[in-house]
Amino acid sequence: MGDEAIINEKLEKMSAIFREPTPELFRELFTEDCDYITFNGRHLKGIEENLRAHQQLAGLRLFRGAELLWESRQIRC
Repeated sequence: MGDEAIINEKLEKMSAIFREPTPELFRELFTEDCDYITFNGRHLKGIEENLRAHQQLAGLRLFRGAELLWESRQIRC
């Protein structure tokens, strides 16, 4: 699998995490000591805090049925 395909696969998994955040998907994409900055600037530290925050967001009425859409126009490796 080429670099571009690997990057696109990771982006697809990010979209899946947005729809349904599961521990399995998080462990595929993030390290235990990851840092993640949310859309509103909150700094999440570690995979467990990251997972909890995304699960809370997924449960909010505001985000029900929402999708994370992306388009890769150019990938330079």
